[in-house]
Amino acid sequence: MDQRTLVSYYDDEVRAGVRLLNQKSALYRAENKSWKKKEQIEPNHVNKFIVSQLNEKIESYQEKHKRYEKEFEKIVKNNKVLRSLKSVPGLGPISSVTILSIVIDGRRFMSSNHYLSYCGLVKHEKFSGGRSYGRRLPRYSRRLKGVYVSAAIRVASTENPLREYYEYLLNEKKLPVYNAKNAMARYIAKISLGIIKNGEKYKPYKWRENKKEKEAA
Repeated sequence: MDQRTLVSYYDDEVRAGVRLLNQKSALYRAENKSWKKKEQIEPNHVNKFIVSQLNEKIESYQEKHKRYEKEFEKIVKNNKVLRSLKSVPGLGPISSVTILSIVIDGRRFMSSNHYLSYCGLVKHEKFSGGRSYGRRLPRYSRRLKGVYVSAAIRVASTENPLREYYEYLLNEKKLPVYNAKNAMARYIAKISLGIIKNGEKYKPYKWRENKKEKEAA
């Protein structure tokens, strides 16, 4: 099974698992209860039976999810590029394999801006007849965009080398939280492209060097 097929099957499993969890939540909401708070449905209620069936399926899904995680970790362990991708804050084994399975060869992207466009992380202004029709997203990979946006959220909410860059965007660049996270997603995307395209190693504080160069210019 190649990486792209593995990612596709994994995505199918996750969607099925999310659907089961949503079904369970809906049943609890119908009873004005929350399963996350470990509230119980009345023993004789028909929903009690349905929830028990859902729980069996959810347990099965969780076991499958663990097996998928082990398979992704095994693939990363045996691939130098994937090990480098995994070293980037916000990217784990699954997201690293997902990125490489979609990109395959980084040389097909002429520049980082081309790649950001492909990931749906930048908008382009549409002109026609000399008139602007606003900034719109081009066709892009929704899967890659999801990977990088999720990575940015993890960076913003945990302690890691890139968290300092996120704080810099907020405090010195004065970007709103939403824009700062988008900028972080773009930054992580550029790093990952460099790793795939040129075999670069992740340098945690390279952004500091770029900052000094801009200030000196």
